[in-house]
Amino acid sequence: MESEQTYLQVELLGQGPVTEVWKAFELDKGRHVALKIPRQSEDGIDFARKLLAHEALVSQSIQHRALPRILDFETNGPEPFLCMKLLAGENLESRKKSGIPWTLMELIDSVSSIAEGLETLHRAGWVHGDVQPGNIFLESNGNTRLIDLGGVHLPNQHPYVETPMESELVGSADYWAPEICRSNGVGGPPADLFALGILIFEILSGQRPWSSGSLRETIKRHHGDPSAPLTSSWCRIPRRLKHLVESMLARIPDARPTAGLVADELGVLAIRLMERGVAA
Repeated sequence: MESEQTYLQVELLGQGPVTEVWKAFELDKGRHVALKIPRQSEDGIDFARKLLAHEALVSQSIQHRALPRILDFETNGPEPFLCMKLLAGENLESRKKSGIPWTLMELIDSVSSIAEGLETLHRAGWVHGDVQPGNIFLESNGNTRLIDLGGVHLPNQHPYVETPMESELVGSADYWAPEICRSNGVGGPPADLFALGILIFEILSGQRPWSSGSLRETIKRHHGDPSAPLTSSWCRIPRRLKHLVESMLARIPDARPTAGLVADELGVLAIRLMERGVAA
């Protein structure tokens, strides 16, 4: 299948060093989709092909409403691509900047979805490796997805081995767990839970548990400095939620809960809040 004969590119949605994502119209089926293709560079086409093939491989091994849905792909032909469901909404980074207030139930529902998606990834043997606001997508229909499978990797293995990016840092250092501060950003499933814990902390308090700085300063803070106290100006943080976040930010990986346990704990908390009549 050749993408230029099947898809009409409409609008550039975003781009990375090697690939770019377009809103496109699928001519055969008469629908809008998201099309991920190599950037216009002859030098990077082979590497882009490997990245797209890897992402397609990961996608084929998982299926969950909180993860990307790939509708079609071609990685062997002259024009490699991934065709994905086009999402309506905004990512968490945009939501943070908008200033739109959260409710406690909305936060719990969104984070629970991401935890369930991570559980699916981890059970399939993968680590997401880049849990951060830009990769959390809040859909207009109320669903929340963890997007961008390009950096997904096997536990403690760099996703870009034997490629031009094998020395690149993986993920965002602001969300790195202590154990991956020494390993070029590569860790195991507990590192994803540490990053998710930072996200919950950030939504509740309006700041991350450790302030940003240079890469060296960030690594030092995550590895040895105590976190800021977890407080919130917009809600009364339930004790159960506070303890959960603290456990997710444990310095020892094995002391952190699994993604499944986080989802279960948030489910229990949601039921208790609804019983108390907390607004959604």
